[in-house]
Amino acid sequence: MIPSGEYWSALRRHAALVVVDAPAADRSTAAVIVAPFMDATVLVVAADGADTRAPAAVRDAIEQAGGRCAGIVFNRARIEPPRFLRAILP
Repeated sequence: MIPSGEYWSALRRHAALVVVDAPAADRSTAAVIVAPFMDATVLVVAADGADTRAPAAVRDAIEQAGGRCAGIVFNRARIEPPRFLRAILP
């Protein structure tokens, strides 16, 4: 990863929307490196993780690097419908 905006600026001239998928923050610093050149960053966090400190630390690192964290998506979340819906759902 090159911490330079030249590539991303050139790419903006050729694409209306670019989605960048970076490796997990516990395996790579790519997200923090490219964050300042993105319009926004959305973190994807495993829903089964009980400790919120690690995702919060990644969010803080992105913001300290000059990026903007637009939000967090919880992956693999299990949601049970309320009892009244379960009675009418197939």
